Amino acid sequence: MGRYEFLLRALLSTIEDGIEQDHKYNPEEVSEFVEQLGLLDEVDQIRICHELSSGFFSVIGQEPVVERLSDFLTVYDRLVESRGYAWGYAETIASNMREIFNSDAVPLGEKARALDLAIRAAYHMNRFAAMDTCRSMVTSIKDEALGLYVASVLLKNRDTFISGIEVSECQSDSVRNALRQMQQ
Repeated sequence: MGRYEFLLRALLSTIEDGIEQDHKYNPEEVSEFVEQLGLLDEVDQIRICHELSSGFFSVIGQEPVVERLSDFLTVYDRLVESRGYAWGYAETIASNMREIFNSDAVPLGEKARALDLAIRAAYHMNRFAAMDTCRSMVTSIKDEALGLYVASVLLKNRDTFISGIEVSECQSDSVRNALRQMQQ
C-alpha cells in the first residue's frame, strides 16, 4: 500500500468512525475522500470501494456532500463492472445503491444511475436477493419524473431479470410503459 492510499484509508477511517460512533460526519472530509479516491488507480479504487461501510452510503446522498455523488458513482461503477467480488456481494451493492436511491437529496438522474448499478451487479452475479432489492426499488416509484429516468434504465437493461417485473406491481406510468415495451 502506497503512502497516498494509506492517507486516503486514514481519512475514510475518520469518516466512518464518526458516522458509527457519533452519527456525525464532516462534509469537507467526505468531499475530500471522494476527490482523492478519484485520483487512485482503478485497482485501488475498486479495493477501497469494496471496503466501504453501509454508513458511508447513508451520508454520500445527503446535503451538502451529494454534490460529490456523481464523481463517486463513476468510481463505484468500476467496482460493479470489475465483477471481482463474491456473488453475495451483489446484495451489498444493491443495498448500498438503495440507500442512495431512497435519499430525498439525491437528484433523479443519480437515483436512476444507482438503480442501474444495482441491476448490473445483481445480473452479473445472478444474485436473487439483489434482484429482489432492484425490483422493490422499481415498483416503489410513484414520482413520474423519477419514473421517466428509471424507464430509460429499464430499457437499457432489457435483457436482464428486470424485464420480468410484473407491470401491475408498478405505480409509475412511465415504468409500466417501459416494462410493457420490453415484454412485447
